[in-house]
Amino acid sequence: MSLSIESLNNIQLVFFLTGGYLVSRLMIKSQLPESLVFWMIGRKHLSVSKLVLYLLAINAILGIFIHHAIVVLTLIPLAHLMQEVLTKENPKYDRLVPTMLAACLMYGANIGGIGAITSSAANGILIAGANGILPGLGGAVLGAEKLTFFLWMLWGVP
Repeated sequence: MSLSIESLNNIQLVFFLTGGYLVSRLMIKSQLPESLVFWMIGRKHLSVSKLVLYLLAINAILGIFIHHAIVVLTLIPLAHLMQEVLTKENPKYDRLVPTMLAACLMYGANIGGIGAITSSAANGILIAGANGILPGLGGAVLGAEKLTFFLWMLWGVP
């Protein structure tokens, strides 16, 4: 019994999504986000703008390797914790910080979601359609075989 290339591609996509979910569960279970916040705020004493930039970068980098929706769900407790700490330190941030952190999570997820083929199921579907794997789309797109993981990242990561 031999597997076709199409079925191997589908299996690979399922493993990428499942693996990303499992990594996010490990991050939550190990309380890595909480440790990160206390390290950045407590020891480093970073400004709000740098914290938001770091949250955006973490979100985008994780979103490249893990499904971006799962990354956002994983980092919501981190953003909530950052909001509590920042508003407790400075009450004037009470209205500004929640909006800023929510926008940061959404923008970082979009960067990560576009950044790699494995970031989103929609990216995998696009590749499958371009290679003519999906029925009813009229066949392969010329040059789709040259689209690699690293070429996609070169285009997708700003």
